[in-house]
Amino acid sequence: MPGASKPVRIILPDENDNKVVVSFAGDTVLACSLENIVKDNYSYPFANLACFKDSDLSMLNLENPITARGIKVPKEYNFRMRPDYIKILQDGGIDIVNLANNHTGDYSTQGIEDTLRYLDDAGIKHVGAGLDRADTRKPVVIECKGIKIGFLGYYNNPDFAGGTNPFNERVLKYPAR
Repeated sequence: MPGASKPVRIILPDENDNKVVVSFAGDTVLACSLENIVKDNYSYPFANLACFKDSDLSMLNLENPITARGIKVPKEYNFRMRPDYIKILQDGGIDIVNLANNHTGDYSTQGIEDTLRYLDDAGIKHVGAGLDRADTRKPVVIECKGIKIGFLGYYNNPDFAGGTNPFNERVLKYPAR
């Protein structure tokens, strides 16, 4: 690929700067074959991604439920993250996750319930999923260096995944009302 060998240059503000650095990552699956590599080395997945720890806030799209329970929903691919792997997100510096995607409900309502509980217990904020429509649409507002930043999670796919927040332009314009 052209340019693939060029290093990415990350510029972080000085400690006394009031600018807020927010890092984002796309689809992140902490399941399946990863378990054979990570085992109990929780720092491994983010070991070379210091930008998340060095940022003021870090968010990713968590593309799997966090559960050991639940009924597998009939579909081609189902992902499920081990509950102890919540430590991967904590060690990686992840502050908030988006759950509005096609895999959060892979292990039914129990899987969604567990995911929300594990994230809450770990102090990791979440958007885009819940046990009812109102919960899926709740924004998360985080204040950092005196600046309030709002986060929303939407899922834009005609095959709506239960427990997640489908994209709706009207709702997106007025989410906090």
